[in-house]
Amino acid sequence: MIAIYIVTKNMTSEQHSKGRDRLREAGALEGAMKLHSCFGEEGQLQVFDVWESQEAFDKFPTYLGPVMAELGIELAQPTKTRVRVHSIAGYRAPRAAHSSVHPRGNHQRRQRRPSARP
Repeated sequence: MIAIYIVTKNMTSEQHSKGRDRLREAGALEGAMKLHSCFGEEGQLQVFDVWESQEAFDKFPTYLGPVMAELGIELAQPTKTRVRVHSIAGYRAPRAAHSSVHPRGNHQRRQRRPSARP
């Protein structure tokens, strides 16, 4: 696996969302992408991706370059940083962290009825 780290000069969350949509519309092959993250300060967002191999990633820039140019996204550094990934530890956030809905659902607990037995 390899990790790709991209630092932009000017990417906003809106540009990122539009870019992801355009990549899907263009048929970009993201199946080999194991992890995608976008983070940082609004207007200077960064991307960290993990790909299954260098060969799998090598096909992606043919889609990414034109989309970045169309949306006016500029790199802060001349090249992307690529490093070999040795391991990734999984993390699953609790459901409550992802939404405002209570983990047991958005319902009230029913009260038990008194037993009919004497």
